[in-house]
Amino acid sequence: MGLRNFRIPGMLISLALLTSNFTASAQQPIQAPKQQQCPPQNFMVTADTAVIFNTGSTNSPCFRILVSPTGQAHFVQGNQSGKGRIPRRLTRKFFQDLSAAEPLSKLPAEPNCIKSASFGTSTFIRLGGEQSPDISCVNNAKAKALITDVEKITQMLYISRPTSPR
Repeated sequence: MGLRNFRIPGMLISLALLTSNFTASAQQPIQAPKQQQCPPQNFMVTADTAVIFNTGSTNSPCFRILVSPTGQAHFVQGNQSGKGRIPRRLTRKFFQDLSAAEPLSKLPAEPNCIKSASFGTSTFIRLGGEQSPDISCVNNAKAKALITDVEKITQMLYISRPTSPR
């Protein structure tokens, strides 16, 4: 009988705590899930640094890679950042392909580029004040060389990319 008397006050205290927590949480608004955070778009880089930007999608985080002509690379993917070194041969090829494609803004854009709503991403390159159109939607040899370079660079830096087609 004495043991039962101790259980009832304990149960009442538990019920009171549970009710107060429920009431407190019910008064606070429910937070919507955060949208994907991409790195800032406006930042200072040297004129000879190439900036690769991928918009990301519902299923993959966006990323931004800064590549210097020396092969130094700094990147941000989602809320993570890092740095690495691109091999000399790939760095040289990337900058040669960029030079061959100049002016980047004049690369012919594909007018009807169809992409998946969930997996579709866009990839742009900036260098010296010029920006390419979405190179994943450009259908010429210069843009294809650049997208191949970008894919190799992302592999070297272990940056995840969507594996499904556009």
